[in-house]
Amino acid sequence: MYWVATKNPQPIRNPFTRRFESNHYAALVLVIMVIMLFLRTFVLASSVSDLLGYERALNDIDELSWSSAFTEDIGVRIETGYRLLIKLYSCLSTDINGFLFIHALISQILLYRILKRFSASPFISLTIYMIVMFCPSIYILRQYLAMLVLFNSIPYIIDRKPLPFIICTVIGVSIHNVSVVFFPIYFLYGIKSNWKLILALVLIFVGLKVSFTAVYYYFGDAVFSGLY
Repeated sequence: MYWVATKNPQPIRNPFTRRFESNHYAALVLVIMVIMLFLRTFVLASSVSDLLGYERALNDIDELSWSSAFTEDIGVRIETGYRLLIKLYSCLSTDINGFLFIHALISQILLYRILKRFSASPFISLTIYMIVMFCPSIYILRQYLAMLVLFNSIPYIIDRKPLPFIICTVIGVSIHNVSVVFFPIYFLYGIKSNWKLILALVLIFVGLKVSFTAVYYYFGDAVFSGLY
């Protein structure tokens, strides 16, 4: 808006922007995180989609032995890593809200780490997050958790640390297998030549174009049949 009004192409530098490391600034963000934790925990399972499925999966996995908890068909597709989380919690309780508390606690810690590392203005980031992502994050539990794990791996991409990145990717895929699409980012970021990057993107586009029908039917069938 400033550029349109003044026709001044110079960047605007705000010397009053506070960094997230300010103690009192971080404390206010933590208060918001606690409120989010509360809201995520005390959700009525029947009031949103998917949670009844997770509640059923929690009760079903509780009845299974450790050897069959990762292979038995429970009527809903849940990856191995997330089954492990459910099975570990089922040793304590089968209350869905207690499980949502554990899930929310992990999620809020991961979200806080992302904001602390990458956001120069966490309040703006949180505002956008609450408008766009907070509501669906209450019930798309696996996708949301996998996304936070992968975003926390971005420092390993920047610092070129393959082993921690691979570990985060494996964890993400074990929570939701679509996380595998994040893996090529490590190699794309490592390309320093513009023409090599363009070539890589063109090859990716061609590969997706050729395989689009198969990808569409695979994920489309999975989504619309309730597996995801």
